[in-house]
Order: sequence, then C-alpha cells, then structure tokens
Amino acid sequence: MVLFSIRGTKITKDGKAPIEISISANGERVYFNSGKKINPNDWNKQKQAVKSKSNEALLINDYLTQARNRIFQKEIELLKKGFIITANLLKDAYLDKIESLNEKTLFNVFSQHNEEQKVMVGNGIFKTTYWISEYTVRLLKEFIQQKKRDDLYLRELNLNFIQSFHIFLRNDKKTAQNSSTKHLKLLKKIANNAVSNSHMSYNPFSTYKVEREPVEIDFLDEEELRKVINFDNPLPRLEKATDMFLFGCFTGLAYIDIKTLTKENFEKNKYGRIWIKNTESRPEFFQ
Repeated sequence: MVLFSIRGTKITKDGKAPIEISISANGERVYFNSGKKINPNDWNKQKQAVKSKSNEALLINDYLTQARNRIFQKEIELLKKGFIITANLLKDAYLDKIESLNEKTLFNVFSQHNEEQKVMVGNGIFKTTYWISEYTVRLLKEFIQQKKRDDLYLRELNLNFIQSFHIFLRNDKKTAQNSSTKHLKLLKKIANNAVSNSHMSYNPFSTYKVEREPVEIDFLDEEELRKVINFDNPLPRLEKATDMFLFGCFTGLAYIDIKTLTKENFEKNKYGRIWIKNTESRPEFFQ
C-alpha cells in the first residue's frame, strides 16, 4: 500500500511542511520524503492530495500520482525477477538503488548503436551498413519471440544463445554462412561495446568462432557482358532488371544505391558528361 501524508512537526520557515511517502508490504512500513512541500492547510488528508487549484497544486498532485504509479511498476519488475517484496525493497527500487533493475537489454544497446549509425549515413557510414544493422535487429527479434520474449538482458547473452541464433539463421531463415557471419559479427560488436561500457562482465563471443567461407568471385568477360546487352527480354519487367544490372556493371554502384537513385543524384558537367553523385558505395562517379 502506498500512502501520502504531511509532517506537521517539520514545518519550515516559509510555513510549509514536507509531503511523505509511506509504503507498507508484508507487515513492514517505511517512510521517506517525496521532495515536495506545501502549506499544511492546503492538504486533504482523506484524498491524500493538495486542495488548492493553483498550478503548483496541480503539478504536485500529478507528481504524487506518478510516484504511486512508479512504485507499482517497480513492484512488478521486482516480482518478475523473483524478489520477495518488502517495504524497504520497494523504497530502494523507487529510488533506483536496486542495481539489477537498471540492467541494459540487448535491444537497448542495439537501438542506441543503430541510431548513431543512422545519423552517420553518408558521413562515414554506408547506407548498406545501416540497413544490415536494422535487419539484424529484426532477425534477433524474430528469434527471441520464438522463446515468448520481447527482449533479453545482456547477462542472458551466452554461448548457447549465440549457437542457437546461428542455427536459426542457417536452418530457419536459410541464410548462407557468409551472410550469417555478418549478423553474428555485428552481434559480437554490440557485445564488445557493452563490455567496454560495463554493461556486461565478459563477451561470450570470446569462445565462439565466426568464420566466413572462402568465395571464388566470378566476373563476366566482355563477350558474356555483350550477350546480356543484346539479349531481347520478352517481359518489360525483366528488361528493367537487366538495365539495372548493366548499369551496376558499368558504374560499379551497389544495388542498394541504384535502387535509391533520384534525379538529384545526376548532374551534367560543362562537357556534357554526367556525374552520378552522393551515393553510398561510390561518393562520386564520373561517366
């Protein structure tokens, strides 16, 4: 139970008395100062609120309502973590003195990382890099939701979690090894940042190797490229896809950049030649 009262014995020189919060739980009661003061004549003992209709009174009443709600929310968080509720424990939780309630979650730190990347897109961070970060979060959320969870604390990020996520990528999502490696390496980076910021005591990736498979890159020769150029597509949709593919071959632009090109990315110079500018994979391209 949460109650509010005033300490009439502690009236200050300005004629105001402090408002106290009392919490009772399992036969124990504890009192502490709310940090607010009012004139004792303005206090409604039955309603546990300030009687005045002034702006200050309305703000104090709103503050007390929020304080009550915060105590109830902290009680829920403590119960979820298996704590036995006591009045002193609720007081400490309200005052943010319970360290375990201040733990960072995986998506807390991932969201912060992605927001920082988003701001840097075009200024040291490629759009594709940011897109991979966002996609990794979506994959992680889908994986965690299979366990009937919306998030998990960083202390739950262990070797078993990493192995299970790797299996999820390969088997459930049919992701190739090298693509899976991108997501796992990003997760490793997040864990390293968490360790550096003292959110985690160790990085579980230290005992898990993430390796890429060797890939032999094959290039089209001039004859093969001309076959693509001269191929007569029966469908307009396929013809457009072919044009985009050839555009990428001749410009060296990544698909994600071609997909997002607008008229603003094209500029003609004084010689009549066209600049393709402000793309992520190639800052400028002269055609």
